[in-house]
Amino acid sequence: MIEYGKFNSVGVDSKWGGKQVDAKQLCELILHIVSRAEELGGYTTTIRLAKYLYLIDLEHQRCYGSPLTGLNWVYHHYGPYAFELPGICADIGFDLQREEFVSSKGHSGRFLRSWGDRGFLAELSHGIEVIVSGLLGVWADVETDLLLPYVYDTEPMRQAQQGDELDFSVVPPGTRYYELYSHP
Repeated sequence: MIEYGKFNSVGVDSKWGGKQVDAKQLCELILHIVSRAEELGGYTTTIRLAKYLYLIDLEHQRCYGSPLTGLNWVYHHYGPYAFELPGICADIGFDLQREEFVSSKGHSGRFLRSWGDRGFLAELSHGIEVIVSGLLGVWADVETDLLLPYVYDTEPMRQAQQGDELDFSVVPPGTRYYELYSHP
């Protein structure tokens, strides 16, 4: 049974050399994602934030043999979702403002904006910075309707059915997202 309110990141080194972040680092990572996406001419909605974090976990799995964030990813509706994410963000109280928008394709929603330069976390490795920067370099300025099909076709999603916890062990080690896909 899935425990939707449980954040399981323990911040211990895995046997593969990767390290999960703790709740404070996850908050800082989220702020960095939002800030960096803006710098790259993109935007972050709550849907996009969840997908960015999922892709970061996926790439960390490829590189280090374990997801980074410690979030419990579930195949929910059409794609991966971590039910504990909104609670973590609210509990920590990081400074994100919500602003209404309408996309170039007429979709409305709210996007997240971070005020000020966040820089990158000294506590996280250069390898993690490369993962985050690489993913945002590909996806930050791409419309959500192009991001979602890629996310939905990743290895854990292909192996799961709606409601299942996602199994990152099916991700082949040593591959890179950009070897498998490049956006249009």
